[in-house]
This record gives sequence, C-alpha cells and structure tokens, in this order.
Amino acid sequence: MDYIPYGKQFIDKEDKKSVLNSLSNDLITTGPLVEKFEKELNKYLKCKYSYVCSSGTAAIHLAMLAIGLKKDDVILMPAVNFIASYNLAKIMQLKVFLVDVDEYTGQITPNKIIECIEKNKLIKISVLLTMYMGGFPENVQNLYTLRNKYKFLIIEDACHALGSKYLYKKKVFKIGSCKHADISTFSMHPLKTITSGEGGIITTNNLKIAKNIKLLIKKSIVPILYGVFSPPIHALIALLIAKFFNIQLGDTILLMVLAASASYIAVPAALKFSIPKANPSLYFGISLGITFPINILIGIPFYTWLAKFFVS
Repeated sequence: MDYIPYGKQFIDKEDKKSVLNSLSNDLITTGPLVEKFEKELNKYLKCKYSYVCSSGTAAIHLAMLAIGLKKDDVILMPAVNFIASYNLAKIMQLKVFLVDVDEYTGQITPNKIIECIEKNKLIKISVLLTMYMGGFPENVQNLYTLRNKYKFLIIEDACHALGSKYLYKKKVFKIGSCKHADISTFSMHPLKTITSGEGGIITTNNLKIAKNIKLLIKKSIVPILYGVFSPPIHALIALLIAKFFNIQLGDTILLMVLAASASYIAVPAALKFSIPKANPSLYFGISLGITFPINILIGIPFYTWLAKFFVS
C-alpha cells in the first residue's frame, strides 16, 4: 500500500532561487518583497488592503485585535474547527459560543447560528468567525444577511480557501475580497494552497481596520522615538519661554526640569498609540525606565549648562 502523506508541498528551482535572492537583500523580513507580495494579493483577491504575518493563527489574532474585541465580548464560531481560534478567544477573555455545523458540509449554517442565538438568549454579538471546511465557501450571502440583521462583524477563517470563489447575485467573487465579510484570514502553512514555510495573510476593505492591523504588525517606531526624546524637547521649549520673559537662571533651570518631566505623560501616550493592546503597566514601566535616568543623569546637568549659556 502506497504511503499517503499528511501534506506535501511543491517547491521548484525558481522557488529556491527566489529564497536565495531574498537572503542576499539588506532586509530579509518586512522588506520590499513582502510589500510586493501584499500588492499582488490585492490584485489577485480584488481587496483594498492585504497584510502578511507569521501564521494563520497570527492572522486571526490580528483580526480580533484590529476590530477592538475586549473582555466579555460575544463571539460565535463553528464547533468543528482548528483549535487556534478558540484558544485565541479564550486568551482574550471573550465569551465564546460554539455553533453546531451541518452534518454534510462540516460548516455552520444560518439556521444553526439562529438556533445558537435563541438557545443562549444572546442580545449583542460582536463577531461571527466562519470557517470554510475543505476550502469550499458555503452560505456566504446568507451569513452576510445575518450580519446585517444582528449587527455583528464577520471574520472569515479562510485558511483552507485561498483561491476559492463563490457566486453572489450572478457575480463571481473570491474569498478574501471581503465583499461579504469584514476581514478574511489565510494560512501559508505547507498544508495550504501556497506556502512560505509558515505564514499568514489578512485582508480587509475597511480603512480603520487596515490601519489597526498595520500598526499592530509594524509597531511604528515614530511615537516611541518621540516619547524617548520628549524630555529635551520639552526642556528646550521651556528655555525659549524663559528667555523670552527674562526669567532668572535658577527659575529657568527649574522650569526646564519640570517641563522635561512632562515626558512621564508623553511616553505612555506615545506607547499607547504605538502598541494599543499592550498591558498599561508597560507604558509606565518604559516611561519611568527611560525618562527618569535621562532626566536625572543627563538631563539636569545638561539643562543647567544650557540655561547658563543662554540666560544671563
């Protein structure tokens, strides 16, 4: 009897050549090839925004974070699914309700969703997470109708479904186009349609969601740099004010130190913008850890020297 593998990827000479070429670039992660791939995904799927990440699980996690799910929000998902979605929802302390699946397709149906809602007397539902078993999209239009009725968002766990299409009002759409979903997620695990070894894809047409995803992936360094350099910036502003009003030397130094201390507010605010889902203690920990030594060891001597140089 021939051995049937769990999964087998196809990697040819061109694939290997592309990998070797990428390793010779200055940037081997989040570089120009990643941006090129994301743009190609936009064209292929006909969606507005595409982002790649480390795995299909990471893509689902990003989707949950990007729409702002918080503790005790209600999420519906199929009772038959890969465990990652459920694990993520529990980690985020969401209220998870498992919807039974159709015995033939292995997918949730509108009737099964309504049964779950009525049985558990659910009033406010934040999100429905669907999953296309075997890559075959079932009930896309009917689930979208339910979305509009119950006012929840739809995240498509489309890890099986890259390249899948469906018919809606005599028009053909690709899963991932997000024409009838808020977010679609894919996996690039070797078992899936295409592979990058490991990897995930997340797509959306919603600008706000896209910005949140990009922020979570890229973690923009600009706000953090502002937070780090805000003490001397504030101190220089205070010096200019003191100079303009002819404030005495001792008072000028005090004003500069107080102004620099405002960074204790600026740094947490900058970090909150840069890493919105981080633990609040992180903001203040980094704030104190960075700004306090700067102010005490470097700032005060520097402000004193600068004040003496500019203030008579």
